[in-house]
Amino acid sequence: MLVGLQNVAFAAVSQETASLQVSANVQNSCTLNIQPVSFGTIVTPTVDTYATGAVIYTCSNGLQGHIGLDRGINGQDVNSRALSMPNDRGGASSIIYALYRDSTHNDNWGNTPGSDAMAFTGNGSAISLPVYGLIFSGQSASTTGNFTDTVTVTMYY
Repeated sequence: MLVGLQNVAFAAVSQETASLQVSANVQNSCTLNIQPVSFGTIVTPTVDTYATGAVIYTCSNGLQGHIGLDRGINGQDVNSRALSMPNDRGGASSIIYALYRDSTHNDNWGNTPGSDAMAFTGNGSAISLPVYGLIFSGQSASTTGNFTDTVTVTMYY
């Protein structure tokens, strides 16, 4: 036997709404990685000696700024950097070298934004900027050994 179905009326259910806020704070950011400039083993240079390193940066998309290279710990300024023995920083046995932003070795890479620092615009991916090194011919060091310099890379953004 079937039980008769009756029309059941549902009473209106109360309803409330609210807004759920969703947010993220996106900030500009950059990272630097460095590939050193190594001239390798040289004998008193009779010709110019070249080497290439790189500054690799990853910055937020659209972020603009400059990357500068200072004079190093041995140089007088960014136009006269020097490789030296650890106990003779900038002394008589120094080897003069330069760092450039271009492969033709015309644009010295210095540390002044808007002048000799390298301008950049980030795109969110790693971008490699070559650093072109040059030891000038006709120099002679008064000693042999491992000549070094440490150049500070600064990113302005």
